[in-house]
Amino acid sequence: MHREKWYTQVFFYGIMTPMVSKRSKVLIQLSCFWALFFFTLQEAEAQFRPVAVPKISVDGGAYSSSITVEQGKEVLLSITAEGSTLPPNSTCKIAPASNISTWRTLAGIGVASESFYSLTTPSACRSSRASPVRFNDNPGTYQYWALHIADSNGNTTLGSGFVTVNITEPSNRAPIAVANGSAGGSGFNNTIKVIRGVTGTISLRASASSDPDGWTTTVVGVSNGGKCEWNTDFNTGAATFERIIMNPSSPSGCDTETGPVTFNQSPGIYGVSLFRITDASGEQSTANLFVEVVAPPISATPTPTPCSWWNILCKLQPTPTPTPTPTPTPTIIPQRSAAPIAVARFSINGAAPSSSVVVTRGVPVRMVLDATASTDPDGWSTPGTGVANGGRCEWNTNLDQSSPTSFKQTIPNPSTPSSCNIDLGTLTFNDTPGTYTYTLLRIVDASGARSTANASDTQRGFFGRLFSLVFPSLYAQSIEQTAMITILD
Repeated sequence: MHREKWYTQVFFYGIMTPMVSKRSKVLIQLSCFWALFFFTLQEAEAQFRPVAVPKISVDGGAYSSSITVEQGKEVLLSITAEGSTLPPNSTCKIAPASNISTWRTLAGIGVASESFYSLTTPSACRSSRASPVRFNDNPGTYQYWALHIADSNGNTTLGSGFVTVNITEPSNRAPIAVANGSAGGSGFNNTIKVIRGVTGTISLRASASSDPDGWTTTVVGVSNGGKCEWNTDFNTGAATFERIIMNPSSPSGCDTETGPVTFNQSPGIYGVSLFRITDASGEQSTANLFVEVVAPPISATPTPTPCSWWNILCKLQPTPTPTPTPTPTPTIIPQRSAAPIAVARFSINGAAPSSSVVVTRGVPVRMVLDATASTDPDGWSTPGTGVANGGRCEWNTNLDQSSPTSFKQTIPNPSTPSSCNIDLGTLTFNDTPGTYTYTLLRIVDASGARSTANASDTQRGFFGRLFSLVFPSLYAQSIEQTAMITILD
């Protein structure tokens, strides 16, 4: 029974019941009025009772009461009180999105917060994405106080709310090592020139190196637990890394100089496995440097001074035979690394890889990107110039057509071309029939030489497919050296 109906019945019962005295009727009526007034006041107060409902967004995504982030990965956060109820003249205190080190878990005491004031618009109470932050706690689920609603002075807390953060194990990709050198004050390059037998100091630079996961990212970066190593004696056999730089704050923090070093090799160009980067999780990448050794300049034979007509003793001496200039022995100089040859093909639903495949628009297919036909003229596993030791395959797995191309997945040190193959899983092509060209695969060998393979998606209707079937050779000329996907309606 609703209390309004119950009060009304009691009220009329007090008036209409003849057995109740007049005084009792008055008391009953007053009690009903006071009870009605008290509960009405409570209902009015409930309409202005604070309700703290914080929501959090990661990297510009949708707002939610919980997020999932990788341990140590940089993210941009935004927190809002939208959806909360703020009484008039109340104070909204919200955790700072740019400084999670001040956050407190539910078991913590207090909350460091930024204050925002709002009378009627909870959405105005928000903490913006000022700078990237990292959650460095161990993987697990954490709840943080994120929102407090206080009185107008900010002293008395009227309501609080929390957000849930799920921290997952970090993913990891190998760092990318790039080594350049300078000999005798010349500019930095991947090839340095030295004179045979002349001792000198070589400056080494690693500033072009990088880590796809972020150089300073905790757990999978380089600056916290990683290292740079240099083969400073330029050993051309199995590399021995004599100089180690722990926890470099940036790629340029790996820069160094050798001590006095002398190259006594025959003139030629030599590849040296010179530089290695290891990130905090143990992933490694090695870079080569080429050393061009040149012969020292040959001193000219002095020309004898002719005898004067009056100097008899000089004339009696035998004329010295000039020393013949030695003919230099031809030296076969090793060629620099030739770029690998990247060949990208498609495999649909387990079929053999082909440069021309057919799919039906809107029908899911299993797609594999195949690099088995790729090669390296220097030999895939040749030390210093091959791909298997220090090289990598890079795929544009998102089929991104923007420029420059974004290679999303890297396979370091693939033992064979087929080790570069990528299974994209199930894909559905809903594009309008047409032709699309992608920069799909890039292969980089151990010396840094690279090759890129394009693939084109040709999405044609019935008549386009019929034309290609009637005139296959003519149509093939238009897609030479590309991989083709034909999408049928």
